[in-house]
Amino acid sequence: VRKFDASLVVPGLQIVGVASSGPHANGYSLLKQIGLALPDGFLTPVPGGGSFGEEVLVPTRSYAKLVEAVIDADPPIVVAAFAPITGGGLGKLAAAAPFTYVLRRWPERISPVFPFLLSRDIPLKDCLETFNWGIGACFITREEYVDRLIAVGARAGYELYHLGHVANGDPMVIAKWAGNMVIMPPGD
Repeated sequence: VRKFDASLVVPGLQIVGVASSGPHANGYSLLKQIGLALPDGFLTPVPGGGSFGEEVLVPTRSYAKLVEAVIDADPPIVVAAFAPITGGGLGKLAAAAPFTYVLRRWPERISPVFPFLLSRDIPLKDCLETFNWGIGACFITREEYVDRLIAVGARAGYELYHLGHVANGDPMVIAKWAGNMVIMPPGD
């Protein structure tokens, strides 16, 4: 497993996402602002979860055990890149390698704090550009390794999802599952 290395990423590779435990370090200034404006502040209930304060403070899931399991997999799983989805949301995928990242699927089960943000009139596009939206990191690998990668992750206690693929094109993420929404790399 390597850090995101643009020279290893090529069109046709697959994107496998790792479920997050919540917002992690994404958008805490915005979350604080929202919490302070809620009727009961951080004690405001979040449908399907605890209070807003409890949901935004769910401890960040470490991916170290998962990465170790992938490194130790026998037979080996070849990974071209591993990218955290923090500090820039989904656009982080397109920040280092100049390709289009097509996300056809997304997990249905995500932290209840994320749909709650939509109920506070924050547009989905803004959320996807700020928060991890339920996927804390992504592996970029060949299609032949996707099922094994997901299985190794499950044995290590993680939920992984085959989200999409890398395509030729300008650096961006296309969230097909969100009506072909385009997310640009952070800073663009």
